[in-house]
Amino acid sequence: MPERSVTTSPPPKTCSNKAVEAEAAYDKALVDARAEAQKIIADAKADIQKDLDVATSHAEAEIAAKTAESESRIAEIRDGAIDSVSEVANDVAKEIVSATGPEG
Repeated sequence: MPERSVTTSPPPKTCSNKAVEAEAAYDKALVDARAEAQKIIADAKADIQKDLDVATSHAEAEIAAKTAESESRIAEIRDGAIDSVSEVANDVAKEIVSATGPEG
């Protein structure tokens, strides 16, 4: 039996317009979906930043109020300490004067 040579040729390229249109529609939908996802991410980041800014502002206001309150309390303590030192100094001076003063 004689050998028969079989030649295979590539299948014919048949791309219908519908397939090309479907691929183009898919590509466009993919691009649109990515753009929408980026918009959603940007909006979410903006909302988070807005909430963070509000929270930071409240925290800074609380810190400022507590700092002012602490500074006021420290000033009261300092004034009380100065008054106490002055009183002790006066008492010590009186004692020194009476101890070293003329005997009468």
